[in-house]
Amino acid sequence: MEDMLSRYSSDGNGSYIFIRGHDGRNSSIAVVESNVDVTSDLQISFWYYMNGVGIGKLTLGKVENGAKTVLWEKQGRQGPSWIQASVNLPRGSYVISFSATARLIYGGDLAVDDVEIAPITTTTHAPTSTLPPSRKLPFACNFDLGPGACGMDLIPSIGNNVGWNITSKTFTHLGYTYIPGDSSGQKGNYLLLNNWNLGENGDAAQIVSPVLQNAGVACLSFKLYQAKISSGTLSVYQRLLPSMELVLLSEEAKKSSRTPSEWKTVMITLRNSKYFQIVLEGSYTGYLGSVIGVDDIKIENGDCKSIFFTSILKALNLSMK
Repeated sequence: MEDMLSRYSSDGNGSYIFIRGHDGRNSSIAVVESNVDVTSDLQISFWYYMNGVGIGKLTLGKVENGAKTVLWEKQGRQGPSWIQASVNLPRGSYVISFSATARLIYGGDLAVDDVEIAPITTTTHAPTSTLPPSRKLPFACNFDLGPGACGMDLIPSIGNNVGWNITSKTFTHLGYTYIPGDSSGQKGNYLLLNNWNLGENGDAAQIVSPVLQNAGVACLSFKLYQAKISSGTLSVYQRLLPSMELVLLSEEAKKSSRTPSEWKTVMITLRNSKYFQIVLEGSYTGYLGSVIGVDDIKIENGDCKSIFFTSILKALNLSMK
């Protein structure tokens, strides 16, 4: 936990409250609460930290006369920094509470600090910073020219223990073939999540797209290889800009040893956002066979269902010629 929170509270000193993901069992919920008597215009402000692959949900709520109301809520990973939130409180006498859950037993720690109830203040926000140059859709990257040629960033785990390697080779270990090469079968490149230096269960590394620009619905597709049920999880996020909100879209994991080990196509319809980035985060399990392959990332205009059926029709037309 200390490594994940950089060993500091939100202001660099002092203490904070947190939950340990590995302590959670059977969807258990951790709660801290207090009675309040709000007779004027007040707000509650606090800092929160939610940066693990197994982060669940943090909820601020109130209970009044037996009725529960959600005042504020965040779910999933929110980024590698402390974030401040302020919520206006309704008038009345009630119980106010923070409740927290972990989604996984690893990487599920979250923290809260500097909780304060004070009169509502009007703040003037600084102008939104200028976004970096963006690319219009469609976007495609098969890594044959390297991730840099596509504008992709490969970000290793904290401590540089686990990361993404670009390779064209078959990945084998102790005589077992985990990944037979790239998704095309033509000796091209693909990205391989691998243990760099004493990686541990829960270490996560990211593939981050450049800033992309779109108007309307868009579809993300990519090829994914997970050799074993111990391969780990690939979490798919969309970072909405300029708000920087990180939205969990999907989690991919091999759930059965009976599922064939092969490249599969993953297709996900994205949230509407004029500017955004895609973040693919691979988590390392620490077990034998904890490797993940990613290849052939595409982001196109339109919803995934329409794109899928269009590709089927094209394939049928080609086969009939």
